[in-house]
Amino acid sequence: MDRLDLVHGDAVLTLAPGIGGGVARLTWRGLDILRPATSETLEAGDPLGLGNFPLVPFAGRVADGRFSFEGREIVLPSNLAGETDAIHGQGWRGAWRVAQHDAATALLVFDHAAGDWPWTYRAEQTFALRNNTLVHTVAVTNTSGSLMPAGLGLHPYFPRDSDTRLEADVSGVYLSASDPPAPLPAAWDWRGGRAITQFVDHQFTGWNGAARITWPARDLSVRINCDAARPWLVVYAPTGRDHVCVEPVSHRLDAVNRSPGGAGYGMVVLSPGETTSMAVRFDWNVLQTTL
Repeated sequence: MDRLDLVHGDAVLTLAPGIGGGVARLTWRGLDILRPATSETLEAGDPLGLGNFPLVPFAGRVADGRFSFEGREIVLPSNLAGETDAIHGQGWRGAWRVAQHDAATALLVFDHAAGDWPWTYRAEQTFALRNNTLVHTVAVTNTSGSLMPAGLGLHPYFPRDSDTRLEADVSGVYLSASDPPAPLPAAWDWRGGRAITQFVDHQFTGWNGAARITWPARDLSVRINCDAARPWLVVYAPTGRDHVCVEPVSHRLDAVNRSPGGAGYGMVVLSPGETTSMAVRFDWNVLQTTL
């Protein structure tokens, strides 16, 4: 199935299962909640042009695509042009199948065969749409016969104009992969709400799992709530582009190179048959309404 539309009240969610199990569009009363995919993006099958896609079985970068685990040296290929790192796992580059759906809910499944990532796993996404809410859950089950490190995330792209604002309770920022967290620069201090005016591509610490994006000119607000045990927030706002990514993830980036399997940095080590999951709730409404 190339496209799947879910509808509830004034909300319409269009999924693109074959393109990384991603979201092609999410609208409410005709307003785009996520950046809409273009026809060129859909024809090219490019997940980077979608409104959201899953990060499984890890989020962010594995430096140079290499890490050690349980006596094995894992070497992953670069999966993004111009990069030497392995990024965001395998799910976003794969085709997912629609296992179940009705008018407003869907279950997508991705089965990974062992290869460069030497474990088999099953990833699942569930989407539950309501008029003012989307609950998006991503999970991974270790279907191999040995221990497997795992982490999760989502990569939503939101429309961005000159006054798009982000509010999130964070305490610090990683300015590089190797340094400890730094104090928040004023331009990236999202705690009281701030317009996204400068380039940012960093992971923030101390996040409580809640964030709010507002568009005063559109009279629209979206709240994000992530249920990960220790959520981490990545914000990506490229210069001169019309979108911002506010990414809930379950672990520190490159966690597998900081401890065995990323333990202690938000990743989990799954025994055969074990599952980990993360749910993110998106609520939207006009600015005058408190959700």
